[in-house]
Amino acid sequence: MLTLKSAKLHPVFLIIVVTAIILFIASSVRHALFYSTAFDLAIFDQAIYLISQNQTPFSSLMAINILGDHAAFIFYPLALLYKIYPDVHWLLLVQAVSLALGAWPSLKKSAISMIIRNEDLITSTPPTVFSLLGATR
Repeated sequence: MLTLKSAKLHPVFLIIVVTAIILFIASSVRHALFYSTAFDLAIFDQAIYLISQNQTPFSSLMAINILGDHAAFIFYPLALLYKIYPDVHWLLLVQAVSLALGAWPSLKKSAISMIIRNEDLITSTPPTVFSLLGATR
């Protein structure tokens, strides 16, 4: 089990951090080179900026209130980041961290799957195979 004390030493934690950094750098470089999807990014950047300024999140690009289109209440916590420093890189960072955190449930799912698979293996194979597989009961 991963706890706060063991999180620093856990290899999956390291993989998540490195992956988040790589994804953030890649998306930032892509944005700097004008290869980011500017239309979608601009809509959400404008909406979160307006929320951070305590204004109605009316998108001038789509001519609608963005909450009427998506009802994405995640904009409000993201607007707190925009209060610190209003920059689109916050969105790129949150996206990178969110994608990297996908490794955690995958690890849990694979660990559960391996436990089930090992139990099936132990109960269905002859004892001579145990030494070859390194499985112990």
